[in-house]
Amino acid sequence: MTLPATLAEGIHRKWAADVALSALLPVSRFLTGRAPEVVEMPYCRLEMPGGSQDVRTNKSLIQSSPIVFHVWTDGFDEGDRIANEIERVFQNCIEYQGGTVLDATFVPHTGTQLNLPEIRAWETICNFTFRTWQARSDI
Repeated sequence: MTLPATLAEGIHRKWAADVALSALLPVSRFLTGRAPEVVEMPYCRLEMPGGSQDVRTNKSLIQSSPIVFHVWTDGFDEGDRIANEIERVFQNCIEYQGGTVLDATFVPHTGTQLNLPEIRAWETICNFTFRTWQARSDI
Protein backbone atom coordinates (compact mmCIF):
# COMPACT_ATOMS: atom_id res chain seq x y z
CA MET A 1 0.00 0.00 0.00
CA THR A 2 1.38 3.40 -0.94
CA LEU A 3 1.45 6.20 1.60
CA PRO A 4 -0.83 9.21 1.14
CA ALA A 5 0.92 12.16 -0.52
CA THR A 6 -0.01 14.72 2.16
CA LEU A 7 -1.10 14.92 5.78
CA ALA A 8 -4.63 15.92 4.66
CA GLU A 9 -4.84 12.80 2.47
CA GLY A 10 -3.56 10.72 5.40
CA ILE A 11 -6.31 12.13 7.62
CA HIS A 12 -8.96 11.30 5.00
CA ARG A 13 -7.59 7.78 4.54
CA LYS A 14 -7.54 7.17 8.31
CA TRP A 15 -11.18 8.37 8.57
CA ALA A 16 -12.24 6.06 5.72
CA ALA A 17 -10.45 3.07 7.31
CA ASP A 18 -12.28 3.40 10.63
CA VAL A 19 -15.57 1.49 10.48
CA ALA A 20 -17.17 3.09 13.57
CA LEU A 21 -16.39 6.68 12.53
CA SER A 22 -17.43 6.07 8.90
CA ALA A 23 -20.73 4.57 10.10
CA LEU A 24 -21.55 7.78 12.00
CA LEU A 25 -20.35 10.12 9.27
CA PRO A 26 -19.40 8.68 5.86
CA VAL A 27 -16.07 9.80 4.44
CA SER A 28 -17.97 11.17 1.43
CA ARG A 29 -19.24 13.94 3.75
CA PHE A 30 -15.79 14.64 5.24
CA LEU A 31 -14.56 17.70 3.36
CA THR A 32 -11.32 19.66 3.17
CA GLY A 33 -11.60 23.32 2.29
CA ARG A 34 -14.84 25.09 1.63
CA ALA A 35 -18.13 23.24 2.04
CA PRO A 36 -20.54 23.40 -0.90
CA GLU A 37 -23.77 25.37 -0.43
CA VAL A 38 -25.82 22.22 -0.10
CA VAL A 39 -24.41 19.25 1.76
CA GLU A 40 -26.27 16.47 3.51
CA MET A 41 -26.11 16.45 7.32
CA PRO A 42 -24.12 15.42 9.19
CA TYR A 43 -20.88 16.54 7.61
CA CYS A 44 -17.41 17.54 8.74
CA ARG A 45 -15.03 20.14 7.37
CA LEU A 46 -11.30 19.79 8.01
CA GLU A 47 -9.34 22.97 8.65
CA MET A 48 -5.55 23.04 8.67
CA PRO A 49 -4.60 26.62 9.65
CA GLY A 50 -0.85 26.08 9.25
CA GLY A 51 2.02 24.98 11.43
CA SER A 52 4.71 26.52 13.52
CA GLN A 53 8.32 25.57 13.02
CA ASP A 54 9.64 23.96 16.19
CA VAL A 55 12.87 22.16 15.31
CA ARG A 56 14.78 22.23 12.07
CA THR A 57 17.83 20.08 11.44
CA ASN A 58 19.89 19.57 8.33
CA LYS A 59 17.61 16.66 7.33
CA SER A 60 14.24 17.09 9.05
CA LEU A 61 11.59 19.50 10.24
CA ILE A 62 9.46 18.92 13.34
CA GLN A 63 6.36 21.11 13.58
CA SER A 64 3.29 21.61 15.73
CA SER A 65 0.33 21.78 13.37
CA PRO A 66 -3.18 22.80 14.45
CA ILE A 67 -5.86 20.54 12.96
CA VAL A 68 -9.53 21.45 13.40
CA PHE A 69 -12.55 19.26 12.64
CA HIS A 70 -15.81 21.24 12.26
CA VAL A 71 -18.68 18.76 12.64
CA TRP A 72 -22.13 19.97 11.54
CA THR A 73 -25.21 18.06 12.71
CA ASP A 74 -28.93 18.44 13.26
CA GLY A 75 -28.59 17.71 16.99
CA PHE A 76 -26.07 18.10 19.79
CA ASP A 77 -25.98 14.41 20.76
CA GLU A 78 -25.11 13.36 17.22
CA GLY A 79 -22.24 15.86 17.06
CA ASP A 80 -21.00 14.72 20.46
CA ARG A 81 -20.92 11.06 19.35
CA ILE A 82 -19.04 11.91 16.15
CA ALA A 83 -16.56 14.14 18.04
CA ASN A 84 -15.84 11.34 20.52
CA GLU A 85 -15.02 9.01 17.61
CA ILE A 86 -12.81 11.65 15.95
CA GLU A 87 -10.87 12.07 19.20
CA ARG A 88 -10.45 8.28 19.47
CA VAL A 89 -9.35 7.77 15.85
CA PHE A 90 -6.89 10.65 15.58
CA GLN A 91 -4.92 9.98 18.77
CA ASN A 92 -2.80 7.53 16.79
CA CYS A 93 -0.01 7.99 14.28
CA ILE A 94 -0.61 8.94 10.65
CA GLU A 95 2.06 8.36 8.02
CA TYR A 96 2.29 10.13 4.69
CA GLN A 97 4.95 10.54 2.02
CA GLY A 98 7.94 12.26 3.56
CA GLY A 99 6.50 12.51 7.06
CA THR A 100 4.59 11.18 10.03
CA VAL A 101 2.48 12.43 12.93
CA LEU A 102 4.57 11.74 16.03
CA ASP A 103 2.00 12.84 18.60
CA ALA A 104 -1.57 14.13 18.65
CA THR A 105 -3.07 16.13 21.50
CA PHE A 106 -6.58 17.51 21.63
CA VAL A 107 -8.66 19.96 23.59
CA PRO A 108 -12.02 18.42 24.62
CA HIS A 109 -14.57 19.24 21.93
CA THR A 110 -17.15 22.00 22.21
CA GLY A 111 -20.59 22.33 20.65
CA THR A 112 -22.57 25.45 19.76
CA GLN A 113 -25.85 25.94 17.96
CA LEU A 114 -26.32 28.38 15.12
CA ASN A 115 -29.66 30.12 15.42
CA LEU A 116 -29.68 31.86 12.08
CA PRO A 117 -33.09 31.58 10.38
CA GLU A 118 -31.62 29.85 7.34
CA ILE A 119 -29.29 27.57 9.35
CA ARG A 120 -30.46 25.53 12.30
CA ALA A 121 -27.55 23.28 13.05
CA TRP A 122 -25.07 22.32 15.73
CA GLU A 123 -21.37 22.84 15.17
CA THR A 124 -19.08 20.67 17.25
CA ILE A 125 -15.41 21.58 17.06
CA CYS A 126 -12.53 19.18 17.67
CA ASN A 127 -9.16 20.93 18.05
CA PHE A 128 -5.99 18.90 17.75
CA THR A 129 -2.31 19.73 17.63
CA PHE A 130 -0.36 17.24 15.54
CA ARG A 131 3.37 17.17 16.14
CA THR A 132 4.74 16.15 12.77
CA TRP A 133 8.11 15.04 11.45
CA GLN A 134 9.00 15.64 7.81
CA ALA A 135 12.07 15.09 5.74
CA ARG A 136 13.29 18.49 4.59
CA SER A 137 12.66 19.18 0.94
CA ASP A 138 14.41 22.54 0.80
CA ILE A 139 17.95 21.21 0.88
